[in-house]
Amino acid sequence: MDKLFEIAKEIQDEIKDVEGLGNLDISVDFSRPEIHIFLDREKLNDFSLTARDLSDVVRTSVDGLVSTQFTDKERNVDYDIRVLADPLIISSKEAIENIPIYPSSGVEVKLKEVANVEISEGPVQIDREDQVRLVGVTGDAVGKNVGKITDEIKKRLKAITMPVGYYLEYGGEEESAKESNAQLVIVIALA
Repeated sequence: MDKLFEIAKEIQDEIKDVEGLGNLDISVDFSRPEIHIFLDREKLNDFSLTARDLSDVVRTSVDGLVSTQFTDKERNVDYDIRVLADPLIISSKEAIENIPIYPSSGVEVKLKEVANVEISEGPVQIDREDQVRLVGVTGDAVGKNVGKITDEIKKRLKAITMPVGYYLEYGGEEESAKESNAQLVIVIALA
């Protein structure tokens, strides 16, 4: 997904000053925080822990734990009763690194003692069409013929070499519009 976004930024930079093209936007919003945990297998072994042990502890810290169910007999519906951890446990990288893990020895181990934690931003959603990941670069044709704008965009994008497995597709109202105020769409896909 990072490569798709990188290509989309390159396309946006290449066409941002095309006359008559405005409101350029990339369809992917990279504002969702993501936690990446990289395990140190040797240290896990030192504490008699498994990747599954860590996964269970971190998942419980983030998502909580379903401890029981409540059955509404009138509606014949079961509700999960979820016990949530203190939100401060996942409020920062440091807090996540200090999540306690209790191996069979009973001695507390902090997550940071057996893994590296990285926080990054990921896509809010991933667009797909027929199982293919997509990123769109959109823009509005303002006060100029859509065909001329599209021709200029295609001319400029010839300079971009697409990596193996990626391709460009033009679409949107460009396909049928002849006048201004239409939206243009360039889709970058990972085949």
